[in-house]
Amino acid sequence: MALAEITPTAIVTSGRTIKDFYDTFMAHFTVIHTNNEIMKNVAQVKGRSYIHKDPQENQKKRNISTADAVHLMTALYAQKHLTPNRLILHTFDNGRSKTGGEPKTVPLLSLRDWTENCADDPLIARLRELRIEPPCHPALSRPEET
Repeated sequence: MALAEITPTAIVTSGRTIKDFYDTFMAHFTVIHTNNEIMKNVAQVKGRSYIHKDPQENQKKRNISTADAVHLMTALYAQKHLTPNRLILHTFDNGRSKTGGEPKTVPLLSLRDWTENCADDPLIARLRELRIEPPCHPALSRPEET
């Protein structure tokens, strides 16, 4: 899914082709195919509603989108089976709506703020421990910043 999310307009290639970027990008990643364990966990986190811990924030319930749930559950799978201490989930998702309206889903960069009320669920507790950060690639930026 990561390759599908990084489009040519979302990166600064510094004179390189998008193919060059993808070749470099893929050299640093392991492809993980979805499986029953991942998809059952996707259904579990999608089946919940989440509310922000701060009463000053919008208190409307939100869900985790299907794509985000797949990213999160694949990260947990990788953490469990491949890289227990080194995994970082990189995302630009800070809750801004693409249409300018109010976001409808949980922003991944503030996932802990939205999952505090259900941290007693073992799967959510594992999610809250994930390291989630903006990308740190020197030639990667949001489309509106290019």
